[in-house]
Amino acid sequence: FPNANVIDPSYYAFKALSAVQPPNFQNGRVLMPPSFAWGTRVSSASPNYAPPNTPFPGYLNINSTDDISISLTKVAGRHTLKTGFYNTHSYKAQQRQGWAGTLTFANDTSNPLDSQFGFANAALGIFSSYNQFSKYVEGSFVYNNTEGYIQDNWKVNNKLTLDYGVRLVHQQPQYDSLGQASNFLQDQWARNQAPVLYLAGCANNVFPCSGTNRQALNPVTGQLLGPNTSLAIGTLVPNSGNTTNGLFLSGQGIAKTTYTWPNLKLGPRFGVAYDVTGQQRIVVRGGGGLFFDRPSGNSIYPQVQNPPTIRNLTVRYGQVAQRTVNVLPGADVDAARRLDQHEDAAAALEPAPEEHLLLIAARERAHRLARIVTRRSTRVSRDGAEASRLRTAKAATGRSPR
Repeated sequence: FPNANVIDPSYYAFKALSAVQPPNFQNGRVLMPPSFAWGTRVSSASPNYAPPNTPFPGYLNINSTDDISISLTKVAGRHTLKTGFYNTHSYKAQQRQGWAGTLTFANDTSNPLDSQFGFANAALGIFSSYNQFSKYVEGSFVYNNTEGYIQDNWKVNNKLTLDYGVRLVHQQPQYDSLGQASNFLQDQWARNQAPVLYLAGCANNVFPCSGTNRQALNPVTGQLLGPNTSLAIGTLVPNSGNTTNGLFLSGQGIAKTTYTWPNLKLGPRFGVAYDVTGQQRIVVRGGGGLFFDRPSGNSIYPQVQNPPTIRNLTVRYGQVAQRTVNVLPGADVDAARRLDQHEDAAAALEPAPEEHLLLIAARERAHRLARIVTRRSTRVSRDGAEASRLRTAKAATGRSPR
């Protein structure tokens, strides 16, 4: 996705980056390499040979609130009456990760191109998987809490005090004001529109099936996809149904907030205080009430990365230098997000000019690291040989050689 690093000018991130002007933000694009993974044969522990990744900040965001609070109190004999109004407007801009991509050079025995070593794979441009979101997306999450209340503090006598009242609550759901969020409605999902999944098939019809004979089978056509296609088993068959079946963008067939909440709720409150001795030495207190809260924001923020706003594509077993792919449509992609075809996989491996340079740099870095590892191994071998020679000389003469 060559335009996945383009920042929408309406986003907070665009304004923030334009103000700071980091060198990798140019013409509305964030220029940065994908994250790299190297597999089990490249140590990420001590000694750590895995080159460090420099990801985009996890959450480039802002949180702001505008609050209004008004109250009025009146004392009438043994009663203290109080009423008030409260409103808070919350704004939170927060981006989602995945747009820069993750390029995995890991050793993988299922990869027909694999060299069995992560650095060698990088030097040859061979990858086991490449995953990327189709675009940079940022949610503009807002909500309003509008509440009013009335309460009374009644000193019944010198020992007993009662507090009682009610709170009127309008609690708007937190939602993306840009309309990018989507939700899945099970009752709107249509079985006759459901895409078909590849099944497991066997080329020689001998069961149990193993090796290259185990292939993905298209249940629509009854055709096998060929050798090395077992990863496609359980993924979507292209053009076999509606991949957004049951999914609705906010404000398009569903509420703009993606879920509904009552316009007004009543929250009663009650409290009591009783002075047992009448001398403030032992006071028994109690109270209760009905309170409301909205769902956690972490259950709302990911909605902007649902289809159709974002497509999440994983391609497998290809070579960057040749930009060819040994990948099957939808392979290893979450079922709710498999929206991609063969041409999408090819497009994902058409990097922008700056990405060519970054991939070349990654391969050069892999070459350098491989040379460093080789030199270290050679030095260790030489040092070991020298130590062995000294031990032999000492054993023969009884003293250390000079």
